[in-house]
Amino acid sequence: MANKKISQLTTLNPVPSGAFLAVVDGGVTYKAAASRVSNSKGSKEVTETAGATTLDWNDSNVYYVSTLVALATTFTNVSDGQTLRYYVKNGSGSAKASAFTTIAGTTLYWVVSEPEVAANKTNFYTFTRINAAVFADVVTDYPL
Repeated sequence: MANKKISQLTTLNPVPSGAFLAVVDGGVTYKAAASRVSNSKGSKEVTETAGATTLDWNDSNVYYVSTLVALATTFTNVSDGQTLRYYVKNGSGSAKASAFTTIAGTTLYWVVSEPEVAANKTNFYTFTRINAAVFADVVTDYPL
């Protein structure tokens, strides 16, 4: 199949999970991993046990938790091209550390180091896996 130059793209049809989409522009080919755009299970509350949580990326792509202690979060079933959002609410009067562990064979990258969740505030995290990298972004200090 010959590559075609695409001058304008107005509609993008869904790509099956795990597939790649090649977009050719001026002879340069870009590949983008397919992403789960929505999840019929909606958001899911995480149970915190002794400051630890596990986020199964197969169960949902949006999670939330309320905590009073420092939180260690572990990821499972992280597929290439997936994006996960995570809301962490700190209901205590002091800042709490957050730590994240991803699956074997991937590396978690932050623009800044893993931020604490400020006292009586909420952090909103976004994680996206591309190949062997999981890129992390966070918006901090939302009011409760």
